[in-house]
Amino acid sequence: MDRRVEQQLGSHPCDACGADTYEANLSCHACGHGWEACAVSGYPVHPSERVAPKGGLAARRDDWNAWVGAFGTDPVTGLAATPLY
Repeated sequence: MDRRVEQQLGSHPCDACGADTYEANLSCHACGHGWEACAVSGYPVHPSERVAPKGGLAARRDDWNAWVGAFGTDPVTGLAATPLY
């Protein structure tokens, strides 16, 4: 194994119970609290980073802006899109 590679998966605290859970889980393993999936990355969308493009699906602000910056389109509809701040 390469010792320079982190040997632990990333985590974040649950908004409801505070338990650490895997950063890509859409629901907390401890209490079952759930998050919407990002339309760009599939990662959970936390309220503080949520943007709602015209299509209505939730997205994480940084993921949305990175996609739009690179491609200039909505990742769901393929229509022209702009960054959301």
